[in-house]
Amino acid sequence: MMKYLLPIVLILFASPALADAADELEQLRKENAELRAQVEALKAQLEAATGVSESQKKAIAALETEKRTLQADKRELEAKRDRLTELAGVTEEGTLVASKDARIVTQYNAGKDLTSIRAAPEPLTVTGGSRADHYVSAAFSYPGQNMASPPDAVRVYIQTVFSGAEYRGLDQATFFIDDTAETVPVADYRSQKRSATRAAGKSRANLSNEVVVFELDPDTFERWSRAATIQGRMGRVTFEFTSDQIAALKALRKRIELGK
Repeated sequence: MMKYLLPIVLILFASPALADAADELEQLRKENAELRAQVEALKAQLEAATGVSESQKKAIAALETEKRTLQADKRELEAKRDRLTELAGVTEEGTLVASKDARIVTQYNAGKDLTSIRAAPEPLTVTGGSRADHYVSAAFSYPGQNMASPPDAVRVYIQTVFSGAEYRGLDQATFFIDDTAETVPVADYRSQKRSATRAAGKSRANLSNEVVVFELDPDTFERWSRAATIQGRMGRVTFEFTSDQIAALKALRKRIELGK
């Protein structure tokens, strides 16, 4: 019979211990609640003393982040400005500067009394349709040695080496200015045959270089010179301008704006 009484005795001895633990737990809960209340009160006192609330702190943090972003943007714009100065060979104030990287060349023809401002030819990135080398340049001209007014047009020249007659008969091309398509008519076309001695390894069908000329009115040139990307398609050949070639167009625009 004793074996049946033992669990009851154990429970009787254990019950006070459980009750004590429950009391302690409840006491701890009360103390934690009081501590939380004290912490919140201290926070409120601190905000009142400093005059900065949590929402204000978040606003300050957001402003600091924006400040860092603006500083980074400023550094990037300054780098682009300096690069543009190098390419154009002229400062924003209109002072001509010497630069080994200058893409803009000024030539004066005394016989014609004509000044030409030209971006030096640079290799185009051909993306399909031809293995011939392609180059792009742009230029404008004005009478005399001082620009009295902005030019009526800027000419873009696409030159090829050993392209044969790829562009003979081409009457227009499509350019994508920041992904917006523009159809531009061919203003001029020239072809030059290369001698066999200067074209070793080339078939007779590809012994010609070509020049395709496009004329951009002021509004069109303005769009091109402010573009982030320029791609083109002439017949079956596709290509894209490099960032420096677009920068050279910006540099030409700068020369027009400065009148020199």
